[in-house]
Amino acid sequence: IIAFSLALVWATYRLALILDGRRSVARGAAFLMAVSPAGIFFGRDVIPDTPMVFFTVLALVGFAEFSRSGSVRWMVTGASALTIACLLKLPAVFVGPAIVALLVRQRGWSAFRDPRVWLAGVIPLAITAAWYWRAHVVFERTGLTMGILGTPAKIYPASVGPGPWTNALSKWSTSALLSD
Repeated sequence: IIAFSLALVWATYRLALILDGRRSVARGAAFLMAVSPAGIFFGRDVIPDTPMVFFTVLALVGFAEFSRSGSVRWMVTGASALTIACLLKLPAVFVGPAIVALLVRQRGWSAFRDPRVWLAGVIPLAITAAWYWRAHVVFERTGLTMGILGTPAKIYPASVGPGPWTNALSKWSTSALLSD
């Protein structure tokens, strides 16, 4: 987790440098990430949040570099990082509008005439959908995982993870919850 936290500082530097072009701004962004209380806390806690944020920022770096240079290597980097981020934690999908904005800012709407751009967006989303569908199937069959897709109770069964909780843990189960 600490390695991902340090890599996140680098990725923040790189993204700021790409977007603004000034080293002083990039250094400032990296410094603020390095001393951020949330970054410090979550950068030492063994949960998937810090790796997810790192891969999300790396996805932005990849797509920003691709939109600037047209490098297929950077597009693959961005798409791969986006896939990993979404597999780590589903909220990473919310970086999609920022990626679209990066592409439109640099290349205009004509960026979406390139089939590679569509592949770089559709493949990560398809892999993510397949992964979470599989997790849903595992939940239905065994009770393992949190069962995020439309199941009424969001708790581990007592046979898998007994605990003191008295109510269900809601997670992604209703449109009201998602929009709250």
